[in-house]
Amino acid sequence: MIETKGCPICGYEGIDAFDSHGCSTFEICSCCGCESGYEYNENSTDERITELRKEWRIGRDGSWWCKRTKPEKDWDPDIQMKRAGIEL
Repeated sequence: MIETKGCPICGYEGIDAFDSHGCSTFEICSCCGCESGYEYNENSTDERITELRKEWRIGRDGSWWCKRTKPEKDWDPDIQMKRAGIEL
């Protein structure tokens, strides 16, 4: 089971990817655009999570996904991931 507060892909704390029972919420992360329950779920392997991280951080240069929700001033994807304890 994935144990990360917020988004397990990018570390953004603005979503609840899993409910209190550990089930997917189907929320879409404003930061990386990954959807809980669709692209990953509570049974996803470390390899799948790493694949999604690489797609976002390397393939899309870690760009902010949502057009309506803006990142904080001076937002940095690498700092966000580091704060969340996520390594690529």
